[in-house]
Amino acid sequence: MRVGAYTAAQLGAWTLSRVGESYSLTAQIVQPDAYWLSQEASQVSVEIGRRSWVWSQPRVMVTGTSVTAALHGPPETR
Repeated sequence: MRVGAYTAAQLGAWTLSRVGESYSLTAQIVQPDAYWLSQEASQVSVEIGRRSWVWSQPRVMVTGTSVTAALHGPPETR
């Protein structure tokens, strides 16, 4: 999970659900950066095989050691 050029958190085990045109991501936070994690995330990416799915401007809620993100629209594939 990124805030600009900075990594706010490395995510561990995650689940991704599709809800209409959007997605919902729930993940465990493995390596948090407390300062950047408290800022508004600019990007969330998940690795699927050799590809990354990337969403910009996620709505993120951090609760303890887990994070939930509302991801709008289809992901950018890299």
